[in-house]
Amino acid sequence: MSSTMGNPRLKFDHRRFRSLEGSDLVAYMEPLVNDPTVAADPADLRLIMAGLADFDEYHLVYAIEFGTDRMPGLFAGEVARCLAHPCQSVRLAAHRALSRLPIGEISDELIDACRGAIAGGAPAAEVGDLPGILASRRLRSAIR
Repeated sequence: MSSTMGNPRLKFDHRRFRSLEGSDLVAYMEPLVNDPTVAADPADLRLIMAGLADFDEYHLVYAIEFGTDRMPGLFAGEVARCLAHPCQSVRLAAHRALSRLPIGEISDELIDACRGAIAGGAPAAEVGDLPGILASRRLRSAIR
């Protein structure tokens, strides 16, 4: 999504995102995550991507949801690794975000990365269906 597009009232602010915690972070991010028209500067999304390893659970969940929806090609591979994260909320956010990927972003490499995360210890009951979901979506798209 271009930084010039989107809801003129809402725009993602990376500094604010990093500075907030707990319920303040939730209050800030929920409207942004739930409105696909919210503008986000690509440079801010790259900063989020660069900081994924350092985020606490709340920031990581919002980074996955917000970043993957706006720059799926940048986030998808790293989000696949989050399927094996120790926090259930992070694993489920990764599952949701990857399940919504545009068909063009679903590659063999991504499906393999999801399988690798699951083989590496991600709870199969929670996220084990994702490689099949992605492969099926891609196959249905190819048939059309």
